[in-house]
Amino acid sequence: MARMSCVLADVPGWERYVGTIGYVVFPIRIPPLRERRGDIPLLVEHFTQKYARRMNKPIDTIPELTFQKLQRWSWPGNVRELENLIERSVILRKNQWQNLKM
Repeated sequence: MARMSCVLADVPGWERYVGTIGYVVFPIRIPPLRERRGDIPLLVEHFTQKYARRMNKPIDTIPELTFQKLQRWSWPGNVRELENLIERSVILRKNQWQNLKM
């Protein structure tokens, strides 16, 4: 599976890419994170555990206020922006979850 940040049919000579890929290419539209605010708590938990394990930092809970702030943000950078924010927060974390600066 591959992801492109453009519409393949808009790329000059796109037909040659289809032949090299060897598969049928069809678009899958995933709405931006700002349209999927219900996904934010699950993504926050996933990314927090991912980076907490990687950095050997136990994180048991995330304050409700943190979830509320994250759900109010507009997320112009989408899921990558959320992941980067969580990674920075885990890196900077000492004994408690850091207050998010957004």
